[in-house]
Amino acid sequence: MVQQSKQPFIAGGVVLLAFCMCVAVLFAVNAGGGGDGSGTTVYQQALFEYEAALHVHQMEINEWKNLRAVNPTSPETEQAANKVAEARNRLVRARDSLRTFN
Repeated sequence: MVQQSKQPFIAGGVVLLAFCMCVAVLFAVNAGGGGDGSGTTVYQQALFEYEAALHVHQMEINEWKNLRAVNPTSPETEQAANKVAEARNRLVRARDSLRTFN
C-alpha cells in the first residue's frame, strides 16, 4: 500500500485561499470609488474640481488686482482680467457639476 502525502492538497488550498483574498481586495477597492481603484467617489472628484477652480479663481483675481494697482490700462492688466473671466467660467461649470448631487 502506497501512502499519499497531504502536502500537495494543503498547498493547493493555500493557493486557492490567496487567490480568493486577492479577488476580495480588488472588489473592496473598486466598491469604494469610481471604478478606478482610487477610492474616490464621483462626488468627491467633483468637489475636488470645484475647490481647485475656486483656488485658481482667487489667485487670478489677486494677480489682476496687483496689476491694476500698478497700471490699470496696461495690456497685462487686460490679459489678467481675461484670465479672471476664464477662471470664473471654470468655477461656474464646477459648481454646476456639484449641484447635480443635490
